[in-house]
Amino acid sequence: MTVLASSSLLAPAPTTRSARWAGRHPAVVATLLLLGLFLLYVYSEDFNDFQYDSDVYWQLAKLYWGPTGFDLLRYDNILRGYLFPLLLAPLVPVAEQYALLPMDLYRVFGAGMAAVLFGAVVPGLWHAARGPGSLALVPLGRRLLLGGLGFVFWRGYFNYPLSDFPALLALAGGVWVLLRSRSVGSGLLAGLLVAAAANIRPVYAAALPLVAVLFLWLRPVAGQQQPKRWAVVAREAALFAGLALVLWPQMAINRAHFGSGSPLVLTTLPNQPSLYLLQLQWGLRYKKYETSIGTDYAVPQMFFVDRRGQELWAGTGRGQLDSMAQYGRILRASPGGVLRTWASHLFNGLDLQYPTPYIARVYQRTWVLAWLNYTVLFGGLWVLCQRRSRWPLAASLRVGLVLLVVLGPCAATLPVAMECRFLLPLHLLLCAAFAFGVSPAAWYARSPRQRLGAGVLYVGFVLACFSLSLNTQSRLQLGGRSPFSNQLGTKNTP
Repeated sequence: MTVLASSSLLAPAPTTRSARWAGRHPAVVATLLLLGLFLLYVYSEDFNDFQYDSDVYWQLAKLYWGPTGFDLLRYDNILRGYLFPLLLAPLVPVAEQYALLPMDLYRVFGAGMAAVLFGAVVPGLWHAARGPGSLALVPLGRRLLLGGLGFVFWRGYFNYPLSDFPALLALAGGVWVLLRSRSVGSGLLAGLLVAAAANIRPVYAAALPLVAVLFLWLRPVAGQQQPKRWAVVAREAALFAGLALVLWPQMAINRAHFGSGSPLVLTTLPNQPSLYLLQLQWGLRYKKYETSIGTDYAVPQMFFVDRRGQELWAGTGRGQLDSMAQYGRILRASPGGVLRTWASHLFNGLDLQYPTPYIARVYQRTWVLAWLNYTVLFGGLWVLCQRRSRWPLAASLRVGLVLLVVLGPCAATLPVAMECRFLLPLHLLLCAAFAFGVSPAAWYARSPRQRLGAGVLYVGFVLACFSLSLNTQSRLQLGGRSPFSNQLGTKNTP
């Protein structure tokens, strides 16, 4: 009886200790739970082949392997950086030797990336950006809520090797490391990660000078000892060493194949117009772009036509855009028209209608996903506005710099043919604000008049979003669609 009583008394202890450990390490627990969720999902999908851009990255990974084995300088693509294909390269011989599907190998990578991003990096960056004296770590439940939102809105992206999530993971991770530690090692790791982001997704190169500003602006925590001068210099050297380690191979590839000493991805074919200029031209003519792999739309390219933008482009009398100066002249001639297209791109980039980059059914009912998205966007904006009014000046400057680093690349994509993945950092910011900041208790603590006012604002916001979305979806080039209906049997011809 004594033994049984002792056992019964001691039995709850492991559970209590486990709960305490989970409370102290929410990032680890959230990452593991989300890894299980995303693994279950990606391996339940019945797609077996990479599509379009994702297949391009897999083919680029094969470039590293030749008759004599691995060779870095075999990589010769001018439009895409070397690093992401290099990360995929070890999977190539495994797939070939064991006759495995490349997608099945990549799915582990994709699920792991999602788990780390939603479970650890985004919550860690959110906490670190608030600066010294901020509240406790983001708790487990709210991390899982963010992971759930990421699953609902973006789950299909983790089946395919696309550059958007790896680049954002690297950039957010680099900024997080930069904020949370003043060690020499953190400087090296931050340099590696930020340079990786710039190479994986060249538009993120715009963040490099902003990272330098953030690095130099950061001050020691109040009450802590001022770091010695040699430690500051060593950390600065480590940051630039990390940048150089990642960017040097790109410079070697550029010099070997293209005669350029630039450490950045060149992104322009010899004797050809800049790809960015072509994207700017499309940005005037189209509201949005998606990709179809289904049978209910005749071509893969889903262009949503901007009639006013097409009139603006036709008014230039040009066949193509040859320089940024020409685009500047269009902007000066019709600033209102160009700014309207940018505003349209901003909304359409946040208007997720499908949780995948490759759409198997174009004409399907998507209003539930859209409504949930608008709700999260409203809640995220509400939280950010409420938080901003309570931040002291120093915290506001710190957060502002972090936002410039992470969201700055989004600004470069606003003028181009918009895809939802281009505004991924902004969408995840609003998801994080919703997941980490929405409080039912604070809502019920407000007066009835305040709740009524917020409810009216919410309804107006959602109705406005549906109105804008319906306008865009009706402009689908080969036949408009409605998010409220399954248009079965629709099959358009070009």
